[in-house]
Parts: sequence; structure tokens; C-alpha cells
Amino acid sequence: MQGTRVVFLERGRVEVEDFSVAPVASHQALIRTEVSAISAGTELTTLLGGRGTERYPSYPGYSNVGVVEEIGPEVTACKPGDRVITLGQHASHFLVDVSSDRAAGQVYLEPVPAGVGAVEASFAILGSVAMHGVRKAEPQLMQSAVVIGQGVIGQLIAQLARLAGCSPVIGIDMFPLRLEKSYIQPDSIHWDETNYRGDAYPVYAWACTITDVEVDMTTGEVRVTDLVTAVDCGKALHPVMAEGQIEGGCLQAVGWATIEEIKMKDGGYQNDRLATYLIPTALDAPRIRTILVENPYSRGPFGAKGIGELPMDGPAPAIIAAIHDATGIWLDEIPATPEKVLAACASR
Repeated sequence: MQGTRVVFLERGRVEVEDFSVAPVASHQALIRTEVSAISAGTELTTLLGGRGTERYPSYPGYSNVGVVEEIGPEVTACKPGDRVITLGQHASHFLVDVSSDRAAGQVYLEPVPAGVGAVEASFAILGSVAMHGVRKAEPQLMQSAVVIGQGVIGQLIAQLARLAGCSPVIGIDMFPLRLEKSYIQPDSIHWDETNYRGDAYPVYAWACTITDVEVDMTTGEVRVTDLVTAVDCGKALHPVMAEGQIEGGCLQAVGWATIEEIKMKDGGYQNDRLATYLIPTALDAPRIRTILVENPYSRGPFGAKGIGELPMDGPAPAIIAAIHDATGIWLDEIPATPEKVLAACASR
């Protein structure tokens, strides 16, 4: 079997190479990688020869999440098809020794819990290193803490120290190659802040949303079960944060379209607090899938467009259209409360 892997051939030189995967031995498991986590500080130090003791070629890697494809006859800790996290290289396939010493802590190989994504699971080992460091330091409430190094582990340690009650928590970054960039709006974009004239919207972001709904024809209740949205974000500078922003906005829009309703009487609000104004909870959240469509904007910050309010725009019309597809009725206002759905059905 052929695989691919990352190799540091010499100081400052990194390539992706093909290699032959060795046959599975009796005490080994063959893992097909889904996600390989990068510990940037450690690996850059190795690539650039920061310690002075590096040997090349070097095959970097920290923690891998993957699927077990084959096991040897002596392996009982996992079976083909299992999703596991283990220590491994940045490689498409790799072998893990799973011997009887596993119970003694000689091998790290654990199943990934159902519902946990590969990216999230890949940080488990880095997180355990950070947690071990904080526990060993035994921080005290309101004790000051200094974390030297602001790679992934350093940032996790800083957050854990803060959660443990340390204050202040100071992070010191010792790595000289981190990049700082700034964006200055080009002169071709003009906006008069005094008179509110000019290029208020120099570029538009676009989105397309599709929803599935279930409508109870007896009660009129509408439940959104699935939502897919594709967003032209220009350039996603931080894809995880961009997806989080979009998912949060979509959930807000689900509430706006189905349950959130301001009720007034004699000029006053009847539901002026969260005890009486309904908003969606985790139980109301549909499955949300986000597709980032990158169409960079040449005059934006590194190609990005704005996605702050965009996720609120598409879901409500999509939900109303889905209700029409399910029932044949059109609603001309939101939220699509059971009373409005039943009234529209009765008037058909």
C-alpha cells in the first residue's frame, strides 16, 4: 500500500513524499488518518533547527484521529472501522503498536466518542498536556501566573490557569516568526462619516440557505430539522470562527422565523423578559451545515467580506418556502406560530 507523509528533509526544507506502508504485524493496527493536529511551535523549532540537536530527515507529527483499517491477530484494543485518536505522524496511513503493555500506559490509543468531530478530537492530546502542566503547577486562587510560549499548548494552559482562578495570567511569546498584519482601507473606497455619503457597502457577501421542516397539521407546530447554508465570505481568515458566526446567526434566524414574537398591549411590551420571550435553545436547534465559499474581495482585509449579519437573512425565507412546500400554504409574516399556520390552512 502507498501512502503520503510530511518530511523535514533538512533544516528549513519540508516536502510531502510518497512511501510504502509496511505490512501489519501481529501486534499492530493500521490507521487511516482523518485529521493530524499540528503543534506549530514544536514543529517549527524542529524544522528550523532551533535546538541545535535535530536530525534529518525528520517525520513530524503529534496526534492523529483516524479510522482503523486493519489489525494484527494479537490486537484486542480496537477493531476495523473504529475511530481512534493516537500519537502519529502527519501521514495518510500509519502503524500503531498495540501490545499488552497498553494497559500500563505504554501506548496511547483511545476511541473517539460518538458525536465528536475529528478536528475537535485531534486536540485531546495537546489538551491533556496542557491540563497535566496546570495540575502539576497547583495554581492557587488569585495567584498570578506567567505562561512562557504561546503556541497551541501555551494558549490552552493560559485558559486553564484562568479557569483555575489565577489572576492575572500573563502570556509571553518567545517565537520571533509569528506574523502580525494589519489592513488599511484603500483610497478607492470613500466614506464620509459626517454626512453619511459614499461607499457604505463597497462589496456584498452572498448566501444561499436550504431548510427542511416538519409541520404538525394537527397543532400547527413547525420544527426545523435540517439547515444548509452556503456563504460567500470572500476569504475565511479563521474558518472555525467564521463557521461559528454563521451557525449562531442561523440559529437566531430559526427563532426569528418560528417562535420569537414581540407582543404589545396599550403601548407596552407583554413579553419584556426572557422568561416570557421565547428564544431557541439547544433542543430547538436543527442540524446546521455551513459551506464556506471563498471568492476573495481584492479591496477587503486579505480578501475577506463581512459575514456579521448575513446569516440572519436567508433562513427565514427558506423556512417559509419549506412550509409552503410541505403544506401548500404561504405565510406573509413571521414568526410562523402554530396559530398562524392553522389559520392559513383553514383559509385555503
